[in-house]
Amino acid sequence: MRFFLLIAAVVAWSLPSQSAEIVLLENGVAHLPIIAPEGSAAADELARYLGEIGGGDFERISEAKDLGIYVGTQGDFPVGVSGIDRKLGTEGFVIRSDGGSLFPIGGGEQGVSHAVVSFLHDLGCRWYFPGELWEEVPRLKSIRGAWDVTGRPDFSEGRRI
Repeated sequence: MRFFLLIAAVVAWSLPSQSAEIVLLENGVAHLPIIAPEGSAAADELARYLGEIGGGDFERISEAKDLGIYVGTQGDFPVGVSGIDRKLGTEGFVIRSDGGSLFPIGGGEQGVSHAVVSFLHDLGCRWYFPGELWEEVPRLKSIRGAWDVTGRPDFSEGRRI
């Protein structure tokens, strides 16, 4: 019985991820636009850092297209990531790719910000203190990958010390 469970665990571990690889940037050329509601600070931050990382200029649009980097809450887009856990709250987020688009989606505006920062952190960005002097932004020729991340801060941003 234990041997069967071990074999089942190895097979399950070796199965491909649900998310499919996408290419965001290749040789300094952005492949997808950033799609977000007008005035989205999180989308502006993502565009700025992705441009710094790879040298590409990511187009910022507010109307949904077929493929893109959809930054916002699930309610911002008529079609998007399905199966987001409603219990994530306003600060929870998901980052998913579907083979054509990337979805850093938050439960609320704070969640959208957490999704963008978490995604940039995954790419190698670090912020040690406020200001450009204290940030580390990697330089990459390409940004490609498959993402399927769900997260929520351990502590509410509204906490008081």
